Amino acid sequence: MENSKYLDLFISEATEHLDGIDNGLVELEREPSNEELLSELLRHTHTLKGIAATMGYGNISNLSHSLESMLGNLKDTHAKGQVGTLFGAVDELRKLIEAVKGGVKDSAQTYPSLVEQLNTEQDRDLFRDLSVIENPSKIKKLGDIRVRTEKLDKMLEITSELMMNKLQIDSWDSLSRTSQNMVLEKISQLVGELQHTVLQLRLTPVAQVFNRFPRMVRDLASKLDKRIDFVVDGADIELDGEILDVIGEPLVHLIRNAADHGIKKEGTISITAKRVKDTVLLEVADTGEGIDWKRLADKSGRKDLKDPRDLLFLGVSTADKVTEISGRGIGMGVVKNALEKIGGHISVLSERGKGTKFTIELPVSIAIIKGLVIIDSGNRYIAPMSSVEKIFNLKNLEVMYQADQAYTIINDVEIPLIELRRLLRNTDYRDNNINTFDDIKTVLVVNNEEILYGFVIDRVLSQQDVVVQPLPDELREIVPFSTATILGDGLPVPIIDFNVII
Repeated sequence: MENSKYLDLFISEATEHLDGIDNGLVELEREPSNEELLSELLRHTHTLKGIAATMGYGNISNLSHSLESMLGNLKDTHAKGQVGTLFGAVDELRKLIEAVKGGVKDSAQTYPSLVEQLNTEQDRDLFRDLSVIENPSKIKKLGDIRVRTEKLDKMLEITSELMMNKLQIDSWDSLSRTSQNMVLEKISQLVGELQHTVLQLRLTPVAQVFNRFPRMVRDLASKLDKRIDFVVDGADIELDGEILDVIGEPLVHLIRNAADHGIKKEGTISITAKRVKDTVLLEVADTGEGIDWKRLADKSGRKDLKDPRDLLFLGVSTADKVTEISGRGIGMGVVKNALEKIGGHISVLSERGKGTKFTIELPVSIAIIKGLVIIDSGNRYIAPMSSVEKIFNLKNLEVMYQADQAYTIINDVEIPLIELRRLLRNTDYRDNNINTFDDIKTVLVVNNEEILYGFVIDRVLSQQDVVVQPLPDELREIVPFSTATILGDGLPVPIIDFNVII
C-alpha cells in the first residue's frame, strides 16, 4: 500500500490526538476520578493506535497500545501519581511521529516497556521534554490546517462564475456597452467574494496554539515546585494562520515569565482571546506579585525613560539569577519585535500584590485590510480603517495650546493634535505652531488604550482594500513602518501603525 500521499493527513490527525491526550491528562491530574475524561483519553489513544497501524507504523501503534493499556489501569486505580508516566509516553510518541515526518519509515527508536514502568514509576515524568520551556523559539508551527468543505465549495462556485464571465470577455466586441458594464460589475463582485472566501480559509481558531499551553504550564509548575491553575477563554476566536505561527513564541515567553516571576507559590495564569472590531485582543494575566517598577528602573540605571514599562522591552530583568526558564532579560524584547513584524502591539498593566496583565492587539488577518489612502506633504500612506475612530475637517475645529502642545476639544474630550509629517521626520511635535496648520484640512482621530489622538494630515484620497506586504528586516530598521502595499499604479505605499507611533 502506497501511504506517502496520506502522510500529511496522518501527521495532522496524530498531532491533534496527542494534543487532546496532553490536555486531558492535565485535567486528569486535577480530577483523577473523572470517568468521562478517562473515556475521552481512551478514545484518542485507540484512534491513534488504529491510524498508525493502518499506515504501517508499528512502533507508534504499539506504544499507543501501551498507553491505552495504562489508561485502562488508571480507570481501575485512579492513581494520580501515575499521570507523569503517561505524559512521558505522549512525549515519546511525539518523537516517533517527528521521526516519521522527517522521512523515517518506521522509527527504530526504542523505548522502555512503559506498562512495566507504570508499576514502579509513579512520581516522576520519564521523558518530560522541557525544550520549549527553556527555548520558546522551538515551539512548532501549525503546519496543516483543516478547512471546512463548504468553504471550498464556495470557492469552486465563484471560480465557475468567473470562467463564465471570461467567456463573455472573449466576445467583448460583440457586447453592447450596457452588457460590458454588467460583465465588469459582476467580475468585480466575484473578485470581492473570492477575496473574502480566501481570507476565511486562512482563519484558524486560536485553540490551535492555546491547546499547547496547559501541558506546558503543568510542566513549569512541576519544575518550579508551584501550584498553578491555568485558565483558557475564547479559544474559538479565529486568526490568520500566519499570525498564529508568529504568536506562539511570544506567548510562551509571557506564560513562562508569569510562572517564574509572577506566581510566588500558588496562583492562576489565564490566557484570553476576544474580538474587538477588526482586531483580536490576547490577554495573558497572572494573580502573582506584580512588577516592581522601581526595582526595574534601579537595575536599568536608565533615567531618561518617562514610562518604566518601556524598560520591560529593553533587556532589563529583575531576576536575581539566570535560569533555563528566565532571567536573561531578552524575552520581552523578542516578544515586542515579533509582534511588531505582524502589525501587533503589546501593553502591560501591573500592580504590586495584584498581578500583571499583558494585552496583545493583533489584526485578524495580515493578508488584506481596509485602509484609507491619505496624502501628507505630497506622500501617500495607508491608514488602517480599524485604527481610525473619526475624521474631521480641521477648519471646523478650534485649535488651542497647552504647554506648546496643540489640541482641540471634541465632544468635551481634549485631543492632542499631532502633525504626522513631524513624527515621520523625527521632529519634535511639541513645537507645533498654528501657522503650520494653514494648508492642512484633515484630522484622523485614533483611539489608543482609550486615549484619543488627532493626527493632522493634508487630506484623505479614498478608501479601499489593500494587500499587506511585510517589509524586509533591513528596511524596517531605517523606516518607521513594518508593512506596505502596492496600489493600482504599481507604486509601493507604506502602511502606518498608529499604535507603534503613539
